[in-house]
Amino acid sequence: MERFTKENWKQPVVEHNKLTKWGWMVSYPEGLKLGRLTDIGAFTYIQAKSGVIIEDNVQIGSHCAIYSVNTIDEQEGKVVIEEGACIGSGTVILPSTEIGRGALVGALSLVISGTKIPPGEVWGGVPAKKIKLKSSKGEPIKLERTKRLILGRDVSKEELNQKAKSILGQFK
Repeated sequence: MERFTKENWKQPVVEHNKLTKWGWMVSYPEGLKLGRLTDIGAFTYIQAKSGVIIEDNVQIGSHCAIYSVNTIDEQEGKVVIEEGACIGSGTVILPSTEIGRGALVGALSLVISGTKIPPGEVWGGVPAKKIKLKSSKGEPIKLERTKRLILGRDVSKEELNQKAKSILGQFK
């Protein structure tokens, strides 16, 4: 499928427990508030019974799971993913969590109930914790390398530049 652009992005048709055109699924779509220009990877599952808000320009990798209700430990609460946040492939997000504007969550992470990730921070792991990305020489890792680590895929320089401008523009 062709990747969307700002001009051709359309709100996806979302039906209870049915795959979207893009191969992701939502239970209780009436509880989902989906912002513009969101990019959700195939095989992602969103359980929105107690509310899931995904703001504009959010990227969610493939094979993620977002739960507003967790029946194993009877946790329940709204999940909020703020504008410009990026969630790496295979990440699980549990109820009552907030992921701040422009924050990055690394691939295969577990964001446990009650977690509040501040804007612009990089988190990852099981359970997810703040990560300070540095090279072997102790220097900060450049944005391009960070993005590849977080999203688990190669990213073009154009896409990186566009995303960086979008994120940085939000903090003016």
